Amino acid sequence: MRKLPYRYSYRFTTADGKEHTMMIEDWEVGVLYWNCLMSCDGNRDAANIKVRDKYMKMAKNKNIFFFIGTSRSKQFIAKNPFIIVGVVSPENIDIRHQQGELF
Repeated sequence: MRKLPYRYSYRFTTADGKEHTMMIEDWEVGVLYWNCLMSCDGNRDAANIKVRDKYMKMAKNKNIFFFIGTSRSKQFIAKNPFIIVGVVSPENIDIRHQQGELF
């Protein structure tokens, strides 16, 4: 996979009022960027805007869920080593049913 010329992230506020920023390392954002670049005749700025618009629209209009992981190189040195490794927005989901506690 080719390296992206941009970094994409989500900034969000959790239920406890804390603001977080997490980088998106999902391969789908890369595929989306390269497809947008082709559809924009190689215009990197226009492709970047299309990617941002799609993810912002998804965040605004749908219930989105993040798959979170860590980067081994930053696991013990970063204040927040977590990254978004996947983004999903299921069509038919009742958000009243949340995941229970693991232990």
